[in-house]
Amino acid sequence: MRKLLLFDIDMTLVRPKPGSSAIGAMYQAMEERFQRPAQSFKPIRVDGKTDPLIVQELHDVNGIHYNPDTDYEPFLACYLKHLDTLCKQGEREALPGAVELVRLLEQANRFHLAVVTGNDRRGAAMKLAAVGLEKSFPVGAYGSDSAIREDLVPLALSRAKEHYRYPMYLENTVIIGDSHRDVEVASAHGTRCLAVATGSATVDELEAAGPCLIVEDFSDPEAVLWILDRI
Repeated sequence: MRKLLLFDIDMTLVRPKPGSSAIGAMYQAMEERFQRPAQSFKPIRVDGKTDPLIVQELHDVNGIHYNPDTDYEPFLACYLKHLDTLCKQGEREALPGAVELVRLLEQANRFHLAVVTGNDRRGAAMKLAAVGLEKSFPVGAYGSDSAIREDLVPLALSRAKEHYRYPMYLENTVIIGDSHRDVEVASAHGTRCLAVATGSATVDELEAAGPCLIVEDFSDPEAVLWILDRI
């Protein structure tokens, strides 16, 4: 039976190039909307969070009134405009070995690929396209589907079943990500987990979050493929 591999995007497959902030487009949107220099806004930690929660927290820590029902979409439109520019300027790149790993998984013909990401669907598409992986992940679940990351796994599973026309089960699913939240979500759903230490989470933080196998990075795609065959 084929395994369903649910990949995170940011700092798992795609990262900002040196000198380009992972949340730079968010702060550019803040600057444009509130007419304040981007560097004047307090930073927040974003790893493992969904876009709706990031936008809420970004407003909250900076003391700005925010109503998700009326303010989220206008903010996202501004953010996505800046993100699109960054991606087209080449400010996003693949993590070492990430593209090669995805190509190996596609050629292996024993996996189905999908994403589970906190990104809005539109932002996810931009980031994957920036590294040539948009066709490799035709289905998934996104921050635009739910602000709660745990909600995304069963949704991705359902969509993968429909798209691939293949039976999918949680026990035959592997969540692949770089943050403690990826590990926690895998534990909550009883799926297997491969954590990659390419984000801000330390190996100790990943181990403490729940059961998982950990690799330093994807720089040896053949070795990662071997692990995914056996996990």
